[in-house]
Amino acid sequence: MAIIGIDISKQKFDCLWLRDVCSLKVKTKVFANRPAGFADLIDWCCAQTGETPEQLQVFLEATGVYHESLA
Repeated sequence: MAIIGIDISKQKFDCLWLRDVCSLKVKTKVFANRPAGFADLIDWCCAQTGETPEQLQVFLEATGVYHESLA
């Protein structure tokens, strides 16, 4: 199971994939906080992890209302 953390702001959101829990290896990427960025996020997560969208476990750090569109 892939674990993805997302920190959201008005213009962008920062993603972190916890690649290896034991060694704490991570991969990060920044996306625009708009619909095109949401699609890019799904593509990146699936390409990096080799999992389908249904297999991903995603956690959002909600800031004000900025997370609502992505959620």
